[in-house]
Amino acid sequence: MAADLDPPLSEVERILRDEEAHGELLGADLLDGMEVFLARFVAFPSEPARIAVTLWAAHAHAVESFDSSPRLALLSPEPASGKTRALEILDLLVPKPMHVLNASVAVTFRAVDKNQPTLLLDEVDAIFGKRSKDEHEELRGLLNAGHRRGAQVPRCVGPNHELKLFNVYAACALAGLGDLPETLMTRSVVVRMRRRAPGEHVDPYRQRLHEHEGHELRDQLAEWIGQVAGDLGNAWPTMPRGVEDRPADVWEPLLAIADAAGGAWPTRARAACAELVKVAASGEASLGVRLLGDLRTIFGDVDALHTETILDDRTSLMRRRGPTSGESRSTRVDWPGSSPATRSRRRRSRSTAGRSRATVARRCGMHGAAICLIPSRALRPLPPAPLPR
Repeated sequence: MAADLDPPLSEVERILRDEEAHGELLGADLLDGMEVFLARFVAFPSEPARIAVTLWAAHAHAVESFDSSPRLALLSPEPASGKTRALEILDLLVPKPMHVLNASVAVTFRAVDKNQPTLLLDEVDAIFGKRSKDEHEELRGLLNAGHRRGAQVPRCVGPNHELKLFNVYAACALAGLGDLPETLMTRSVVVRMRRRAPGEHVDPYRQRLHEHEGHELRDQLAEWIGQVAGDLGNAWPTMPRGVEDRPADVWEPLLAIADAAGGAWPTRARAACAELVKVAASGEASLGVRLLGDLRTIFGDVDALHTETILDDRTSLMRRRGPTSGESRSTRVDWPGSSPATRSRRRRSRSTAGRSRATVARRCGMHGAAICLIPSRALRPLPPAPLPR
């Protein structure tokens, strides 16, 4: 693929014209065009993430060629990280997209049984959060089972409550804050999204301006998949070293797509597979992202906390997960006034400062992960903490 990932619109058009001139569809060029198109509107955290999303979009056209369809999990600990925009662009590239926001489970599995759409679920943290996990247990079961071809859900229908089996096999992408339930995480290609850095540029997306180009890519991809569907069904792609068991099941369709496309894609896909599987297995994220995730865990549903509580809880989280490369005092929420001497003085004077949830959220929104320094004057005071015994 060309090094420039933000080319003018004519570059994607040129790829399509060249394919028409050759009289055949070139899989590598098609995937190149899709990657270019995605990168124009979404600031992905890494090249492996961008490759994975491109291959996942292609695999959605060929789910019947595979034994399973991996879920695509676009996750981050903070909003405005490009998750929803990624789903909007995927909506143009995948077959029969269906956004699932407020649809009931009954409507969802009936739609899958009838049309086998590509499910696009946004804000899944509201679905699988602590308060609603029991309420949406049925949807979780549908998504878990639906990754395997031939999966069915039994339901009683009609006035006579007749038993009917609904097919629930379909491609599915999910986006949200935090993590998914463990059973879904192990069935997913996990992409840890992040906020766009100040120097990163993406084109503003307007559906009425860009959907035609996306649909043209989608139609070309569907035609190419139709030509190689038989090869995909018989493919046994070689896995990178160390990728086995469930991760191998997850990545097999994507690597099969890359092998069928040819060019540089087989090599790039395996490099992306090895990297993302390693990150998923270790739970690694950037230090800034990890800090924001820890703050989200520490605050929970509480509106405000004392600084000492935040610091102690953060230290406990770090100790429980063990040492992490690069994690140092700069990622331990070192706000002014948290030195040992100052903390001891505050304990003696019963004047411990606090941080409100709104203040932390505002600072996170302004500075992303760089929230280690918050001026004391910007903090809302809390009642004094009890003296330690």
